[in-house]
Amino acid sequence: MTGLTDRQTAAVVLMNLDRAQAIEVMKHLSESEAEAVAAEIIDLQNLDAATTAQALGQFHRIASGHLPPARGGRDIAAGLLEATFGAERAAAVLGRVGSSSMTSSFEFLGSADPAQLATLLDGELPQTVALVLAHLPTDRAAAVLAALEPFEQDLPGAATRYNDYVTRNCTPAP
Repeated sequence: MTGLTDRQTAAVVLMNLDRAQAIEVMKHLSESEAEAVAAEIIDLQNLDAATTAQALGQFHRIASGHLPPARGGRDIAAGLLEATFGAERAAAVLGRVGSSSMTSSFEFLGSADPAQLATLLDGELPQTVALVLAHLPTDRAAAVLAALEPFEQDLPGAATRYNDYVTRNCTPAP
């Protein structure tokens, strides 16, 4: 047997844990998830060694974090919506999602290491640094600012002025 589904892989993993560990894992599943996995365990009575090794190997890769990063973004969403609803309905859905979404083009910076951001911003124009700092959570912006060279630390005023300017003069796109 090859090409296991995710549920079948979960069932194989549970079948290879000792009873106490399997019970502990099952406690974290909803009733419907537990039912689905139990059904797979029942169906997978006589499993060959290669299929078991494949399932355990897949679980090991997932548990070790050796997966490609999840891909998202507007292009991925647009492609999925177009394939599902057609171009016209997809455009309408994207329009509604885009107008109701408060995400920023700088959102990905929120998880970046402040020291790395400071290194990237080193030598940039103060306006650029202020723009980036204005889009970071306060604690992250403070950490980036603390990591900047001393002559660049007068940027809080610039960031505040930029944020005030944007608030007064810019309107969100429809």
